[in-house]
Amino acid sequence: MKSFSAMCPRRVSAVGSVILLAILHGCAGGLGLRSSAPPIVSVHEGPNLLVLCHFPCGPLGPVALERAEAAWDVAAAYLERNLKPEGTPPPTIHLYGSEPEYAAVEASIAGGRFRETRGFSSRDSRSAHLLVEATLKELVEDIGLPFHYLRAIAHEAAHLATYDLAAGAYWPPWLAEGFAGWVERETGGIALESQKSETNPWASTHLWRVQRLQETDTLPTAHDLLLGARLQLTIPDAYALWTEFFHFLVSGPFADETRELVLAVSEEPIQEEFAWPIVAAAAEKVFDSDRMREVDEAFRDHLSESRPKWMEIRRTLQSVDQASGRWLQFATSRDPGGALAWRVAGLPVDKGVRIDTRVEPLGNGPWEARLALGRSNGADPLLLALESDGTVQLFQFPSVDPGSLTRVAETPPPSPDLVLEGEQLIELEFGAGELRITWGPDQLEAHFPLEAHFELSDSEPNGVWGVGVGPGSAAVWSALPGTDPGHTSFP
Repeated sequence: MKSFSAMCPRRVSAVGSVILLAILHGCAGGLGLRSSAPPIVSVHEGPNLLVLCHFPCGPLGPVALERAEAAWDVAAAYLERNLKPEGTPPPTIHLYGSEPEYAAVEASIAGGRFRETRGFSSRDSRSAHLLVEATLKELVEDIGLPFHYLRAIAHEAAHLATYDLAAGAYWPPWLAEGFAGWVERETGGIALESQKSETNPWASTHLWRVQRLQETDTLPTAHDLLLGARLQLTIPDAYALWTEFFHFLVSGPFADETRELVLAVSEEPIQEEFAWPIVAAAAEKVFDSDRMREVDEAFRDHLSESRPKWMEIRRTLQSVDQASGRWLQFATSRDPGGALAWRVAGLPVDKGVRIDTRVEPLGNGPWEARLALGRSNGADPLLLALESDGTVQLFQFPSVDPGSLTRVAETPPPSPDLVLEGEQLIELEFGAGELRITWGPDQLEAHFPLEAHFELSDSEPNGVWGVGVGPGSAAVWSALPGTDPGHTSFP
């Protein structure tokens, strides 16, 4: 394979370039499966794939297989073929229940390149490897395997399908990752008109990121993307753009040409070292310069007209069901920043902001629920953390990094033996210079005079808000302000 800088040079840090290259190389394959994996606890066999659980996954195994097979079917239908190479065993998806198990296998196969991605696929071994926190199963067993994991399974299954059905799928990332991201959306129902990506926190975050590129005049043109020109993107922005762009191509007036292009580069094997220029030449043949200009203008119009509802810092917020307005959110113990999702549209600000909501912690252990609040004058947001023993802590943090919390104030537990259980009604008032919260069945209260810690001009709300949970916590939110139960998000 040609060097990544030669094929797709980028203006990012050296570390970022290496990480992105590793991610793309892993999705494209090039890895041998030589590892001492933990024992296989259960095997779940489908028509096209095997899901192998390396921990007692129980009912999660069949659910994972169902999503993987659904992704395979979507990929096969689009590629208009479902015949694997004759005499080959089915590709495998390995699920690991703990960080050490996944890390050991990943290190053996890939040398640490995919430690933080928590999932990758290998073309050479026709296998995918994903971390699914076993401890999380106990917290969400009544709800099922979180969509965060189902999407990752669908994504890697899509890659596995293209390895077998698209002559190895030696594709540039806009196509390889865009296709896999689109399959994630298709298997989650997001592609349906009634289930738009604007309302789904995961897809909405993609849209939000690409809109920011457009607003800052750093959005690559369709010509740049299709022909593999130099990109200037961070890793999260790149994946958001590839997914959003491919979804747009297959869902609108350019769908026929897009399919013609994909089928053209799927039918015959392409030598890996020539993959990107060959795909670029095929794109130039299908989309001439005038048509690429039309694609670019239409894509930018699509971005301008879209209205994302959420921006997730940690992607773990999902609608529990369509009608109830209930939202599941979780954070693994390995996420020091917990989970946080901003609501893009702010609340009206008159003399202040009021949020009335409910949160139901899951599991039997300690928990932490969070509310994030934007401040005027561009000051760092505030984060109010309510803990299961009644402690309330007030933090400030950079808006894109909830892992860098700075504690401002704290109120101790109302009593030493208090344990808050069940659904908590939360009433929060954020006005000029003060923040007050009331919670629980006994209407416990905490009051924070903000002028004791900040300038008066930095102590007022701007209406932006978000919800979060602390590390190792899972909870169900309901009655979130500004969310219409008739238009909740899907996996």
